[in-house]
Amino acid sequence: AAPASWRSRASRASHVGRLAKKGEDFDLVVVGGGATGAGVALDAATRGLSVALVERGDFGAGTSARSTKLLWAGSRYLVQALVKLLSPRSLLRPVASLQEFRTEFGMVLNCHRERTALLTTQRHLTSWLPIAVPMDRWLLWPPPFNYPPAALGPLGLFPLFFKFYDALGGFVSPPSHIMSKARTRRKFPQLKDAVKFCCVFYEGQHNDARTALALALTAADAGACVANHVEATNLLLDPQGSGWVQGVRCLDRAAMGGSGSGSSDGSESSGGEEGGRVEASREQRRRRRGDKKKKKKKRASS
Repeated sequence: AAPASWRSRASRASHVGRLAKKGEDFDLVVVGGGATGAGVALDAATRGLSVALVERGDFGAGTSARSTKLLWAGSRYLVQALVKLLSPRSLLRPVASLQEFRTEFGMVLNCHRERTALLTTQRHLTSWLPIAVPMDRWLLWPPPFNYPPAALGPLGLFPLFFKFYDALGGFVSPPSHIMSKARTRRKFPQLKDAVKFCCVFYEGQHNDARTALALALTAADAGACVANHVEATNLLLDPQGSGWVQGVRCLDRAAMGGSGSGSSDGSESSGGEEGGRVEASREQRRRRRGDKKKKKKKRASS
């Protein structure tokens, strides 16, 4: 069953009504309901600001639904930082090299902390993802990252690195391990027969579109006015010529023929009865399907 706060949440019609209501001002209007926009709306609403969030499509339907979906803790950055620190060139500028390493290492630690927080507190949105690194040689040449000691990676350096990576995360992830050649061939039959073994380590993964939707819903719970399928069509500038934006003109794309408009200093949206607008959009979709069928029949007959 849905949480009680979700069952009692105001409908989309009430949020659109707030946008069109005269006399209601918003401290902040956020255009774009992706993860970033929804996060900004949530942050501002929890700080006590009056917030409106509008999205021309579905929440999280754009870039937020097309990410890598990984909660990466920075293994690549850690490798690069270690290679720079242990390279002979660092002896020429030891202080600067140590400072650069501290900066990169601190960033990786922050990534680990954030990844751990998400995977331990947001289990409905996140999960652990195993990543396999196949080894088809015992010595790698040219060496990875142009670092000669890395040529010995398959002989034990890589497994040790992944254990160090586990330790940085406080061992909250499933442990990294070595997958034998036989098991590797069973799990990954598409790999060539020359594979010796696989190193397996874990990163976080999340449902990016669902995360964006959760942020938008939580912002609504915090008092923000959120509405999808509402397009920001124009910025309302200060009539005195100061150049400041005083509001946003919005169009309710779900209305599909609704008439009239209401405005406030925060936003402006088309009005009309919500149920009638939804029915009109369905009717238009039926007509479009009918038109497509007629065109197909004409092409087939010709």
